[in-house]
Amino acid sequence: MKLIISILSFITLLGCSGESTSQDRIVEQSKSKEVANKESSMLGIFGKDGKEKYVISSPLKGILMKGGTPLANTNITRYVEWTSFEGEKIDGFVTDDKGNFSIPAYEEILNLGKLAQFVGKILLIVELDGEEIAIWVVAKFDGETYSDLAGPLDELVCDLDSERLSLDMPRSMISTRCRWQGMPEFK
Repeated sequence: MKLIISILSFITLLGCSGESTSQDRIVEQSKSKEVANKESSMLGIFGKDGKEKYVISSPLKGILMKGGTPLANTNITRYVEWTSFEGEKIDGFVTDDKGNFSIPAYEEILNLGKLAQFVGKILLIVELDGEEIAIWVVAKFDGETYSDLAGPLDELVCDLDSERLSLDMPRSMISTRCRWQGMPEFK
């Protein structure tokens, strides 16, 4: 951009000095267009692809427990962040009278550059007796539904008394107190 401004300033100075001919101006304009075309080509490599839908947080259904006892009417708060978004979006959910919860997917339309790496961050917090307990912490590197989980989770149980485990998935990293059928080995 600085180069274009410099060239335009130079052309303007030449035009004001009275020393340039119309042929000189045509050559300079042609050079200016060439520089602009090169910058456009570079922006094609690094610039925006257009708007696409990204699933920041995949849907989750399960049961919330403490020591094997379902937690009825308990608040679960979801915090989400993503590439190029500073701050957090927050939404909340409440378990039913049997401790069941259903958290829908969270999607955004984003305009990321071709070389930008999508990163979605999800944090699920349960507040119980004035204490905040993280049950689900995920960093996902793909904007597809279930790309962080390799599919819907069967028999998801999140027990506040469970040890927190870390999982290194193909396109995400998960730290959780939840367990599910077919859960991969943990670190």
